Amino acid sequence: GCGSRITDAVTLSLVTHCSQLRKLKLESCTKITDDGFKRLLNGLVNLISLEVSGNSKVSGELTGRSLQPLFVKHTATNLAYLKVTDQRKLKMDFILRLRRCRPTMKVVVGNTERRNMENNSVMSTTNTSVLGAMAATNYGDNYF
Repeated sequence: GCGSRITDAVTLSLVTHCSQLRKLKLESCTKITDDGFKRLLNGLVNLISLEVSGNSKVSGELTGRSLQPLFVKHTATNLAYLKVTDQRKLKMDFILRLRRCRPTMKVVVGNTERRNMENNSVMSTTNTSVLGAMAATNYGDNYF
């Protein structure tokens, strides 16, 4: 898809020229780095919904570092929905910490084609309160 053309330069352009965006959905993005994603979180202050996906054949490269701004209370204060899929380097333990830090934000992560083993093992070893929160985020349709 065309999402493979979206790079960090595009995130800079979005922040510079579309600073009032409230919803942003970037599909098949395999070239956005952690720095580009952080630029979106820090620069698009009116965002209420952000979706970024790799694709089922080529994973994106985002890591937990890309979500670090969300652990700062004054960053992305309007963001109510975050969906990040097909990012093989994004670890589930980081997502669980994010959910504890931002309990009112709906966070959806996973793989669009299959569930990886790490996600399955996290689901089976977490406590019931965390499982309840995870079940509320589309458990059962390949997202966690």
